[in-house]
Amino acid sequence: MSIDDIANARIVNFEYKQYPGVAHAGTIAQDWQQIIPNTVIEYNGNLCLDYNAISIVSAVTAVREIVALKEENAQLKQRLDAIEARLQLLENA
Repeated sequence: MSIDDIANARIVNFEYKQYPGVAHAGTIAQDWQQIIPNTVIEYNGNLCLDYNAISIVSAVTAVREIVALKEENAQLKQRLDAIEARLQLLENA
């Protein structure tokens, strides 16, 4: 699972058949079955989402990606500093 998978999850508005006229917002359980299968359960013949599990897994995935991006950013900064130092030497020669 990646942060892109999470970002691409469709958000929809819907009404439960047993509560007509009451609007809800959420995501499609079938989409999450492909991303994180164990967050989808069947209840009375309907697929339901465990939003707590989705929230935790999504947050951890996002944090991991942020950490990886911070590490990549630090490496790129080091490379840029080295290039700028070499450029300064060439300009001063």
